[in-house]
Amino acid sequence: MSPFTLLRKRLVPTLILQTARVVLRASSVQQVNKSLNPINAGCLHHHFCIPLQKESHCFCSMKESNTCSTTIIEVLRYFGGEQSSTCSAGALEAFVSYLVPEFVIEALNHAKDATTALSFFKWAGEQNGYQHDAHAYKKLLELLIDAQLLKEVKHIVAAMQSDSCELDPKTFSTIIKCYGRVGMIKEALEVFALLQESGSKVNAQACGSLLQALVKAKMYHEAFIKFQEFLSKGTVPKAYTFYMLIHAFCRAGKFNEASDLLKVMNSKKLANVVAYSAVIDSLCEAGKLELALWHFKEMGENHCRPNVFTYTSLVKGMFKAGKPDEAFELFKQMGHDGLQPSVVSYSTVIHGLCQNGKTDEAFKLFEEMKTKKYVPNVFIYSSLLTGLCKGCKPDEAYSLLPAMVQDGCMPNVVTYTALVDGFCKANKLEKAFEVFEEMKQKGCRPNFITYSAFIHGLCKSKKFDEAKELLDTMRAAGCLPDAQTYSPLVDGLCHANRTEEAVELFQSMLNDNICPDTAIYTMLIDGLCKSGLLQESIGLFQDMEKNHCVPAVATYNSLIDGLSKAGKMHEAYKLLDVMRSNNCQPDNTTFQKLFHGLSLQGMRAEKQNHLNGQPYGTYALTRNSHAAANG
Repeated sequence: MSPFTLLRKRLVPTLILQTARVVLRASSVQQVNKSLNPINAGCLHHHFCIPLQKESHCFCSMKESNTCSTTIIEVLRYFGGEQSSTCSAGALEAFVSYLVPEFVIEALNHAKDATTALSFFKWAGEQNGYQHDAHAYKKLLELLIDAQLLKEVKHIVAAMQSDSCELDPKTFSTIIKCYGRVGMIKEALEVFALLQESGSKVNAQACGSLLQALVKAKMYHEAFIKFQEFLSKGTVPKAYTFYMLIHAFCRAGKFNEASDLLKVMNSKKLANVVAYSAVIDSLCEAGKLELALWHFKEMGENHCRPNVFTYTSLVKGMFKAGKPDEAFELFKQMGHDGLQPSVVSYSTVIHGLCQNGKTDEAFKLFEEMKTKKYVPNVFIYSSLLTGLCKGCKPDEAYSLLPAMVQDGCMPNVVTYTALVDGFCKANKLEKAFEVFEEMKQKGCRPNFITYSAFIHGLCKSKKFDEAKELLDTMRAAGCLPDAQTYSPLVDGLCHANRTEEAVELFQSMLNDNICPDTAIYTMLIDGLCKSGLLQESIGLFQDMEKNHCVPAVATYNSLIDGLSKAGKMHEAYKLLDVMRSNNCQPDNTTFQKLFHGLSLQGMRAEKQNHLNGQPYGTYALTRNSHAAANG
């Protein structure tokens, strides 16, 4: 081979690439002419002329023809399927003998979209004498991943294998992460298997991506198995992967696995306050306070100093477990350990104290907080208001509103609901109505809890008509009531001998697709029985069972009472059989109702037999007495 021919083979692809970059980046032919170095352009034109079309235009004869300057752009337009492209299939042949991976990469960089890039890439790969390298594959994969063309990614990875072209673990990791993000777990596992088969060292990043994909798909068991597999092969995931797994396992209630992960972190000297705090917080949220305290103790033994978040999580967990005194003491210990409580810490403690009726301690902490220049938030004010209302001090709670607004905290639905509920429980319905109207005027829309609290207060004061009107207002406002909203109104109407209205309310519940609970069925059955509507109460009891609503002891007692008073003792005893067969044990009230029914039938002697030396639960004796009475 002559030196000239060798030089030509080495230089031409480089000059093509340089010129291609200029053409692709230029917005006009004039910019191309200015950008190209005249010496290189002349050299390429006079010595290495490359015919790109049937005409004798060369690649760099910019001054002679505009056709060549736009050829590369036209090629990409051709692969993009644009009808305006002037490129023909024949013109592509000129590229074949000079295709190099660098040129392909540059073209991919300037393709208008991933689909165009893929078409050009496939065409280039089919040409004789050319083969994509790892860099070209990687560039295409980046484009496909960005465009979320993940099915195409799978095919390209397979093509790499057939070309004996290896990807670096970082790219594998990116692919796995993308598959995991869209739930393509099977594909993620397949790509990871390819990485293992390639002989490349499986790094922590790739392992982390696969574990993250499995966790996102809630395949916790598989994730834990893979994690153990990685460890056995000497691959230790990054600390971030540990945190992610710990959070996921805790959220899924897999506390043993989370604790095991923490042990592994300790053995690898990776455990720190972040990992411990994640486990402790999740355990406290799940009500596993004892296990959380054990890990807290372990922190000290491992010379890992808790932070404010750790303490706050434990304090919240103690309040949740009904240990307000211990929670308050731990809060104080935070300060003794040189840690400054955050606003969240103060919020947690103030809320917990108010929930447990310790409003005096809560207000002391509130004042301490303000002396430290902390600005109270809406949650803190709402907690204080709720605490005062629970302590039957709604007027004092209401007086906090101006201070709340002054601190830049606008009262929200929680705030106003607490006040409405507080005034209702204090039997100050006029004040409750004023607060209810005020919240609407301030643009704060009442929710179903607000309406339910007000309805409950009205029913407590036997203002059933007003409660019914408020229920209608609630529905008209688009706020759908629930069973708890209806419950006090149905109960009140039944006790006021307004059973027909209670039945109408019950029907409106069904019309609104609201499932009545056991309490409402029991109230209505009792009301119907007391109104002498025994058949209707029996029908309602049967409907209750059809709707898979399990009767309670009180439900059976109400119907047994109705049957007994109507002299239907046989049916009453049959219902007692049903009650026991449904694993619902009769209580003293059950037998008292039966005894009362027997006495109404003149069975005083039989009644006396039960009361003398026999417990109320003696079912056989009452059954025999009933049989004797009908003998």
